[in-house]
Amino acid sequence: MDLGIAGKRAAVAASSKGLGFETARALAEEGVQIAICSRDAERVDQALAQIGNGCVGFVCDVSHGEG
Repeated sequence: MDLGIAGKRAAVAASSKGLGFETARALAEEGVQIAICSRDAERVDQALAQIGNGCVGFVCDVSHGEG
């Protein structure tokens, strides 16, 4: 099914595991350019390797304004 989202961009927070990761992975499979983030650099690297498709990652904590 073509969702019509290929070529769009999305940022997915808390996306190194669980629901965030699966959301980012599914969007990337549909051709969306993805940016992910997590507090753990190693987990970001692992998620990037699994998602692929030009996904970019950031280490940050979005649970507070300074993050």
